[in-house]
Amino acid sequence: MTTLQTLLESHPYCIFVVDEAYGEFGGESALHLVHKYNNLLVLKTLSKGYGLPSIRFGYVVGSPLFIESLRKHTIPFTINIFTELIVREFLTNPDFMKVLKANQERIINLRHFVFHLLNDMAEANESFSVQPSAANFLLLRFKDTELLDNIKKVLDEQHILISYPLPQCLRLTIGTEVEMCQLIRLVRRSLSQYRQYEGKGIKKLSA
Repeated sequence: MTTLQTLLESHPYCIFVVDEAYGEFGGESALHLVHKYNNLLVLKTLSKGYGLPSIRFGYVVGSPLFIESLRKHTIPFTINIFTELIVREFLTNPDFMKVLKANQERIINLRHFVFHLLNDMAEANESFSVQPSAANFLLLRFKDTELLDNIKKVLDEQHILISYPLPQCLRLTIGTEVEMCQLIRLVRRSLSQYRQYEGKGIKKLSA
């Protein structure tokens, strides 16, 4: 947050927007700075850390003057009655909050565990790398297209849906313990095949 504060103070006439969609998994927040800096807006959502993507609810935090200016450019009714009921329950039900916090901690701990397992494989193989994450997913960057294609094929055959947001990359969203253990086994199997065929000078891999 030191860098953000430096920017806020150095450019008081610029508007800074911080998107904290994954903030619950990162351990840091800029919300406490809103009271000090009038040129800061923080965006929050219930879709990620709160597990409520279907209600399509997000909000912005900023100085009262700033928020009032934004309100002039929004439609009168921004959410429906269903969303309002869900959010009200979320804000007032302590049991829900208890379960929510436990699930957030579970995802963070499982993310750390999966990261270390995959990172050990990456260091031993040097054919891909695992990027440190402060979200609910991990990004794998591959040096070898053949290996990535083989892993895609293996996962697809097991009906495991993942995303490929960047070239030569694979994004793994943290799910349940069972799902992540299955994924680790499949990645390890693909790497084993990769090393076997690489040692023979063969680039083509089979699933």
